[in-house]
Amino acid sequence: PQGCTVKKAVYIVRHGSIYANDYDYNETIVPFLDRLKNFSHHIDFNYFKDFAFLSNWTSPIANPDEQVEELTRSGALEAFNLGTKLAYRYPHLLNKSKTHSFKIWTSKASRTWQSALMILQGLNGGRYSRDQLVNVSEGKTRGANTLTPKET
Repeated sequence: PQGCTVKKAVYIVRHGSIYANDYDYNETIVPFLDRLKNFSHHIDFNYFKDFAFLSNWTSPIANPDEQVEELTRSGALEAFNLGTKLAYRYPHLLNKSKTHSFKIWTSKASRTWQSALMILQGLNGGRYSRDQLVNVSEGKTRGANTLTPKET
C-alpha cells in the first residue's frame, strides 16, 4: 500500500512447469497412450473433426527416463521471469555489494534446484552473483520436510 516500505520479503515457490510427475505419468499418461495406440488400429480419427489431430499426434514425452519429473523449457522461463519480476519489485532489497549475498533454499530434486537457479539468474539479470542456492535436506530427521507441500 501507498506509504509502506518493504524491508524484507519471503516467497515460497514451487518449481516451474514439469513434463509430468511419476505418478501421473504412470497412472494416467501411459494408460492413455496405450489405449490410443490400440484404438488407432480400429478407427480413423480423421473422420471426426474434433479428434483429427490424434491421427498424427505424438506424446511430448518422447523419453520418459529423461523428461518425467524434470523442468520443461517453459518451466525454466517461468522461474527466470519470476526472478526478474522480483528484481523490479524489490530493487532496494537486492544489495549488490561485493560482500553481501542472499540465499535461496531448495530441495535436492533437480526440478526445484533448476527452478531456484533460474530465479536467481532472473534476479541478477543473467549475470554472476555471490548469491547462493542452499540444498536443504527434506529428511524427517532434519525437520525441513516443509519444502514439500504434501509433507507440510
